[in-house]
Amino acid sequence: MKNRCIRHHQTAFTLIEILVVVAIIALLVAVLLPSLAQAKRQAQSVQCLSQLRQIGQAMGFYGVDSRNYLPPFVHPIRYRFKNNSGEAWDPYWFEYLPFKYLANQVEIVKCPTDDPTVAQQRGRTGYPELSAGARKITFSYAMNDELPTPRVPTYLALATGLASSAPLREVDLQRYSPTLISRIKRPGDTDYLLETAQHNLLSGNSSLMQYRLDHGGAKNSLGQRDRMNLLFADTHGASRDIKTLWMGDFPTGLPAASNTWPGRLRQLWFGDSNVTSQILY
Repeated sequence: MKNRCIRHHQTAFTLIEILVVVAIIALLVAVLLPSLAQAKRQAQSVQCLSQLRQIGQAMGFYGVDSRNYLPPFVHPIRYRFKNNSGEAWDPYWFEYLPFKYLANQVEIVKCPTDDPTVAQQRGRTGYPELSAGARKITFSYAMNDELPTPRVPTYLALATGLASSAPLREVDLQRYSPTLISRIKRPGDTDYLLETAQHNLLSGNSSLMQYRLDHGGAKNSLGQRDRMNLLFADTHGASRDIKTLWMGDFPTGLPAASNTWPGRLRQLWFGDSNVTSQILY
């Protein structure tokens, strides 16, 4: 019997077939990448809001400990840094709140969308961590500088001790004072913290570049998006479009005369829709 040879023919991919597959993969990547980037931004926005809500919980604990006051901008108690690199009279809210109520989780005051390089370029170089060595705390949130405040600063006796190097203005002393939450008519509509591009205090008259808008929408000519996250005086967090914080055509913003602001903005900044400037009580 004759042996029959059975040949197995192996067919290779042609160059055209390989190019087609590569083209399809490239097309899929091009289609999916924007969606993945958008999903990442959304996840970061959710994380940012979660962090603000945790800061809100710390605010609530502070209020229970402090006769229903909101945490002040700075707390005039003399601290020595853990690594003995120096002293400070005034730990800011983002230094003492995480240390006292959030198990020293200083990362919680840093939004995941906040670029540290941009932060340094804009002057937010960070502050020494008071409780655990020389790490720098880079903050992403600023306090509302228009909140109601006592006419006679609560911490006047302590704060005047800061005037050894330079006299403090009355407004500086008032910023050391906590806000009594009962002086805010609708705490759920009054801003306590908002996202910052530069300073750790912001007001309705701050320039647009001082706000950090990293959540939602495409970037504009200033490198900002449409939305920011806020923490309200009743300790809840929410996302807001810049047009709800300002007025007029973006990015025109608020006029200097606050008596021309709509009531919703006076409520947001001053804690009362019927007043035209910061409440001094």
